[in-house]
This record gives sequence, C-alpha cells and structure tokens, in this order.
Amino acid sequence: MWYEWLLLICPALIFALKALTDRHGVAYVLVGVYPSLLLCLSALSGSVFSIPRVELPLEVINLLRVGVHCLIFFVLAIAASMRRVPLRPLPTFTWVVLALLAMATSVVATQGDFITVARLGINLLMMLNIFVLAASLIRFRENWEVPAQGAAYLALSLMFISAYVILRHGFSPEWSLRLGRPWNPGVLSLVLATGLLASHLGRVPTTVRILLAIGVFVSASRLDVMIALPFAAYLMIRHKKLRTKSLVGILVCVLLLAAVNVFYIAELPETVRPFSRSSFLSGREDLWVRGIEMLRQSPWLGSGKPQYLDRRSTIYDWELQRVHNMFLELSISYGILAGCLSMMVLLSLASGILALRRLPSVKEHFITGLGLVSLIAGHMIFGTSSWTNLGDGSIILLLGIIMSMHHNNSATATRWEGWDIRRRNLKALDAQNQPRSHEGRRDRLPQDRRRRANIKCALP
Repeated sequence: MWYEWLLLICPALIFALKALTDRHGVAYVLVGVYPSLLLCLSALSGSVFSIPRVELPLEVINLLRVGVHCLIFFVLAIAASMRRVPLRPLPTFTWVVLALLAMATSVVATQGDFITVARLGINLLMMLNIFVLAASLIRFRENWEVPAQGAAYLALSLMFISAYVILRHGFSPEWSLRLGRPWNPGVLSLVLATGLLASHLGRVPTTVRILLAIGVFVSASRLDVMIALPFAAYLMIRHKKLRTKSLVGILVCVLLLAAVNVFYIAELPETVRPFSRSSFLSGREDLWVRGIEMLRQSPWLGSGKPQYLDRRSTIYDWELQRVHNMFLELSISYGILAGCLSMMVLLSLASGILALRRLPSVKEHFITGLGLVSLIAGHMIFGTSSWTNLGDGSIILLLGIIMSMHHNNSATATRWEGWDIRRRNLKALDAQNQPRSHEGRRDRLPQDRRRRANIKCALP
C-alpha cells in the first residue's frame, strides 16, 4: 500500500526538512536522514520481516544503498566547502584506513572479484562521511544536544512504526513475539538502545526515555537489555531533579511488565516466549567453532570476500549464516590482520570516550559514552553489526553519536575548552577596560597587552 511506503520514508523526510531549516542541519543529516534512509531500504529488502507487497529486489536495494552513501557524501562535502571548514579527521579514521588496506590486500592476493573491491570503496566512503566530514562540521560541545535529541526521536518514531506494522500484519515469523517488524528485532533493538542512552546527552523528556526503555525490553534482545537498561537506569536516577520521576516511571514499568508476564507470556508455549533461548549463547559457540575451523584453512589472507557459514538449521529460508562474531568473520574473510585492525577501530573509539574523564565540563557524559561503546562492542562480539556493514542504519546512528562525543584527542578537546575560556576572558577584559577617550585607551594599552599575554600563557 502507498501509505505504508510513505510511513517508512516519513522519518527521513522529516529530518531532511529539519536539516534544511535548522542551523544545525549537519547533525540532523548524520543522525536522522542518513540512518533512516538505510533503515527504510532494509525494511524494503524482502526479508522474512518485511511488509507483504512492500518490497524491492535485492539488487535495486544494494544500488540504492550505494546512492545513499554517495548522496550524504556530496551533501557534507558541499556543506564543508560552503563553510570553509578545514578537514580534521578523527584518529579512528586512521585505523579504518589501515583495516581497509589489509582487506584490499587480501582481495588482491586471492584474486577477488570487482564487487568486493567496490564494497570496500563504499565502506571507505561511509567512514569518510562520519569520521572526516561530519567530524569536521560538528564542533566540540557545539551540537551535542542536537544529535542526542535526533537519535532519541528517531528511535521513538521507528518503535511506533514497528508497533503499527505488527498490529496490522502480525508478527513475522509467527513464533517470534518480538517488537521489530519490518526490521530485524536485533537491528531495531540496537536503534532503541542507542536512542535511550543518547537521550541523556540532551534535553529529552523523561516520558520519551521510559518509552524507549520499554521498547528495548519488548524487542527482547538480551544483549541490549543487559547493556542499555542498567546504564539508562543509573543515568536517570543520578540526577536529583529527575530522581523521583524516574523511580516512579521505573516502578510503573516493572509492575506493568510483571503483569503482562503473569497474565499473557506465562500462558504461551516455551518456544515462542520472549527471551526464551536454547542456551545462554543461543548456539553461538557452535558457530564460533565452525568459524575457527574455516579460519585455519587460510589464516593470513582469508578468502578475499565476505565469508559465511552453511546453514544447518531450517528455521529461516536463508541459505547462509553469519558467524555472529564480527572480528572472527572479518578474519575469515580477509585474514587475521584485518580482524585485529578492526578491533583497533573499536579501541580507538573507546579511547576517545575515556578522554572525557579529563574534562570537568563533560565528565558527566563519560558514563553515557561508555554505554554506547559497550553497545557496539557487544554487537561486534555476539552479533552481526559492525562498521563494515554498508546497509545497517543502526550502526550509522551509533557511530554518529559516538563521533559527536569523541574528539581528536584529549589535548584537542582541552584546546577547544581553552579557546572558549580565552574568548570569554578577553570579552570580559574588553568590557572592564572600556576606554572613555582615545587618550585613556592609549594609556592602558601596554597594561592590556600584558594581561592578555598572561591569559594566553595560563591556558593549555
């Protein structure tokens, strides 16, 4: 139906309109237009979670994904050229380039196909958008609230879209009673968890945070529940002004979920209950063992292309299965060196968050950043989300929020703070020593120069 097509594209249109009319348009492009377009294409990919008769061929979807990355690149490049902003890539981009070079070496050494090379090129373009162009346009402490609010409201809108689709078309597969359709529940859960944690960086109503927390729980992703909800509960309770409201909201949510569990979920068969799994790791240990066996065949160069496992289960109609460990999957595909360098990308993101502890003005956001890095680390270890995924809008949103917090290094962040302090001090100095006459200004000129020099020497 045409209105369901419009429903999927609606978040991207709203954020695009906001980007055109707001002075912080780059932030809305990064955390609104960019991920929502990719998530819209994922919903149209014709998977088992898609809406019936609202889908496109997979070849068309892949071409449109490439078009989205190129479109965002041109938008950000034009914005940087119009503002005459010098490009300042984050240190993480260096590790990204090294990892992609290792992957390209594997493709060349194994005589891989052109499609794999083009995939690596688009991956480089995607990282260029986030860690170079957007990082140069979004200044330190300038637009922190804008990406946070955009991520929270994008996650809330996708949650309502998923609820509408499930109410109209039912769950898919029928035995999976999880919030997610028309997306994979794991993808939507990551978006909701990102929006929930990012909401603590900006002025987002407590009601929105509680709704996002409920959405994370209903999506029934144990990883996101174990990471996002404890961090969110701590961040909500630690604020004295919101402590009472947060405690009341958490108590109401716990009672509501307990009532649903007693009167509805407990009556369902064991195989269809949310959070019901065959084991603690849900069979991932078998996938990892099979992945290590494949890695032993070519540990240094890999296969030179994205490698998957043969599916042994018949629950879905898919022929291949992911390893559910992105470091192992990248090592199988492109060699151990590429897997280690992809791990360094994650460590570089974590080091940028750790640098926030040294800055008193943003130290309170260290816990939020730690939760966001834990999300991407958990999904790379136990899931299929990674910075190498070209069509995963959830990872774009998560990396965009981390990038808005992560600066070149602690010295760069301190230098930005120093410039702010210097500007305020010099303005106060000018206001205090406002001359009444030309002669008075000439008499105080040497003194002003000495005071300005002392201010500059005292700053880092």
